[in-house]
Amino acid sequence: MKDLLADHESIIAFLRGNIVPFAEQYKDYGTSDFITGLMEKHEQMAWMLRSYFR
Repeated sequence: MKDLLADHESIIAFLRGNIVPFAEQYKDYGTSDFITGLMEKHEQMAWMLRSYFR
């Protein structure tokens, strides 16, 4: 479970780092919004996994 949580956190960091470049550098707001949605799903799963360890 800890490995799964770490994987979700890694994906979150990667996605968060790409939201602004897609929007500002490439002017691709649709992809930026899509990435934001993916990040939110992974954040939700990470939150649920963290609550398991409490």
